[in-house]
Amino acid sequence: KTKNYERITGTNATQYELNAPLTLYFSLLDDYLKFSVSENIYLTHIDYTNASTPSDYGEYYRNYHKFSLYSDLSKPYDNFYHTLYLDLDFIVPSKESRHGYFADFIPLNTEEKSLTFNLAEFFYNDQGEKKVSHTLKQQYFFNDYGYKYGDLENNIKVFISKKISFSNMIFYSYEFSRFSKVQNSLNYDNDTYQANLTYTYEHSVSRAYVDRVYTNTNFMTISASTNFYRNYTFFASVDYDFKDKFFKKWKIGFKKKKKCWDMSIVYGQNITPQLTSSGNSSINKQGIYLMFNLYPIGSVDYQFVKENSLLSAN
Repeated sequence: KTKNYERITGTNATQYELNAPLTLYFSLLDDYLKFSVSENIYLTHIDYTNASTPSDYGEYYRNYHKFSLYSDLSKPYDNFYHTLYLDLDFIVPSKESRHGYFADFIPLNTEEKSLTFNLAEFFYNDQGEKKVSHTLKQQYFFNDYGYKYGDLENNIKVFISKKISFSNMIFYSYEFSRFSKVQNSLNYDNDTYQANLTYTYEHSVSRAYVDRVYTNTNFMTISASTNFYRNYTFFASVDYDFKDKFFKKWKIGFKKKKKCWDMSIVYGQNITPQLTSSGNSSINKQGIYLMFNLYPIGSVDYQFVKENSLLSAN
């Protein structure tokens, strides 16, 4: 994989990545239980241009082992059909080396020693229609510097009818003994018209050990789209922030889609509140966004945006 980072100011970079897993699969207990072991090699090289950095390159190497024990079961009942997937992954890092400089916007595949449990189950009615889906994920980290338990992630989606569905996502933090994220969503889709109503609450904490910053996000998103004209999608959405009591984001636009490419034109506004020494302020970005996407190569976008800073006294 190759990524090219072109930035208006600061460092430009080109990143080359190689991710090579080799996996062996074994069947146990008459195929009711399965086991796999994989050897994973990750290599990346970064070249920097147009910036004064400590080094004009960065190289990172990581080797890790992955052991998986899993089962994929299904059973028919009188009025419904149930499938269940259980998975336990154990990741053990091995050799690692890094040389050069790594900018903060460059992503790296830095696996750490962990144990992950995954559950996925689906319920179908006697006509073969999916009615309920449920996923559960829990991670445990074998480290000496942070909290060992990752957030418990629970997702459930109920298909009320062929056109209407309701989903609930909950993340629970053991470290802070509270929900770190709760999201409820109501969806409507009849192939021609789509609508979505989503409420999100999120409690995030910066991972710095000194002067931790706690942030609460509390907003609702309303979106709608239509595929009334062939290959064209018209869409609109708006976000309302309950905490600060204002519409933080809105957009309208359309997308033209073909077999191997699509093009989007969006007009919208995004308001970001900020806290300064002289009072509360906000950054207001309003403009037109153009995007061209070519499958599977990637996308190019351009923004005609006007930015204003608004200040209000405390």
